[in-house]
Amino acid sequence: MTGRIERIRVFVKVAELNGFAAAARELGVTRSIATRYVNQLEDELGAQLLVRTTRKVSTTVAGRLYLERM
Repeated sequence: MTGRIERIRVFVKVAELNGFAAAARELGVTRSIATRYVNQLEDELGAQLLVRTTRKVSTTVAGRLYLERM
């Protein structure tokens, strides 16, 4: 299992770029890995950080607060 810092780093990049594919490309990981890391982080925190649609990704209120702290 990957470290929490790596999961946070992926979340921050996904939030900044508003998408998993763009974040994965920039970080040099697959989209499925990026998705898994964010899902794991959300599970650890017990909060949904991102709203996912077929067209875009945006942060929830909890996600914005967490992003500001990171």
